[in-house]
Formats: sequence, C-alpha cells, structure tokens
Amino acid sequence: MNKFLLSGFLIFLSLLAKAQSLPNKQLILGSGGGVTGQTKSYILLEDGRIYLQNTLKPDSLTLLRTVFASTAKKYFDTAKSLGLAKKKFVKPSNMSFFVRLKTTATKQEEVVWGQAKAIPPKDVKVFYDGFFKNLLPKL
Repeated sequence: MNKFLLSGFLIFLSLLAKAQSLPNKQLILGSGGGVTGQTKSYILLEDGRIYLQNTLKPDSLTLLRTVFASTAKKYFDTAKSLGLAKKKFVKPSNMSFFVRLKTTATKQEEVVWGQAKAIPPKDVKVFYDGFFKNLLPKL
C-alpha cells in the first residue's frame, strides 16, 4: 500500500514538473536535424536544474539532473562572456549543433554550426564539449 502511494506521488510530481513553465533565463545546448529532424535541447536553469526537450516527443520536458546553483552560475557567466551575439555565427546544416543563451522571453543569442566547412569558434566548441562532458557525462 505504501509503495503504491509513493509511486503515485512520484508520478504526480513528475507531471507537475512538466506542466510548470520554465523561467525565461536559460542556457540551451543541443543538436538536431538528420533524417528524422529530431532536435534534442538540454536546458540549464540558474537554479541548477537540467532538462531535456525532444522535438519528436511533443510536450516532452524531462528533468535529467540538478547541479549546484554555483555550478550553473559559472556556466551562465561563461556563456555570457563568449559573446554569442557578437560572433554572428549561424551556419546550420543537415545536422546542426547550437549554444543558445536566453535572457528574456524575447531576447536570446546563439551560435549554430553544422556545415562541414564552417568550423565554429573554438571557445564555443570547447564550451559545448565541456558542458556535455562535465554536466551530462553519461548521456
């Protein structure tokens, strides 16, 4: 009986978390395209929550893990220091990769790459690789 109640409560919390809208300030990294057109976005919030959003699963928003808020702050500060908007590097291809810093509901800056001859800025690529290696090492 207790296990049943606990399971129901955990499912309820999971649905509640998905139903809540995310704050406007987000650091989003991911990739997409290819045959399926699928895009996977990994969304880091200031409080350290990291979500996965998959375009092939409508309304999908899955909490993957939570890191310390201080760790999240370092990533936000580094992303801001990259000056994504000033780089003016948006060169998508069949399969593209991106780093996006969203600061308000309507303001964001990003770098997108994918074209074979369009090598992304080195600091952005190092940041992208480090995010996945350090914050999502087993995904």
